[in-house]
Amino acid sequence: MPENNPVIYVIGGCNGSGKTTFALNTFPNISNVEFINADIIAAQLNPRNPDVVAIQASRIMLQRLKTLAQQKLSFAFETTLAARSFAPFLRECQTQGYQINLIYVWLNTVELAITRVALRVASGGHNIPEDVIRRRYDRGIKNFLEIYIKIADC
Repeated sequence: MPENNPVIYVIGGCNGSGKTTFALNTFPNISNVEFINADIIAAQLNPRNPDVVAIQASRIMLQRLKTLAQQKLSFAFETTLAARSFAPFLRECQTQGYQINLIYVWLNTVELAITRVALRVASGGHNIPEDVIRRRYDRGIKNFLEIYIKIADC
């Protein structure tokens, strides 16, 4: 694929794996790559209670992804990969010339994910209920291995 083609960086991983930390430390060093994150959008919409605007933030994120793709710009976003909904979007972007780079931030156990989310909450970050972490952990790994890794160019 030519080097001038736009790139989508998908940062996958379970809740608490460090996706945002990785992205915030990586993408400022890669020029012309906007990082889109629903949690950051929610915190901007309602700094005191971002959970109440989580759905709105997700919609804004999805619209931003579509806008950037229409403009043929490189961008990055994070997801637990627990849903299959990004797969058709990524495949369509590939047909438009995008390179899909998948980065998966792996934690060895769901218990570690739960602990890391608790530490994040203790330091003022957002919470994810334990049952949601457990469900997304297994689904995310399954979808990573069965769906998303097959879409990725690298």
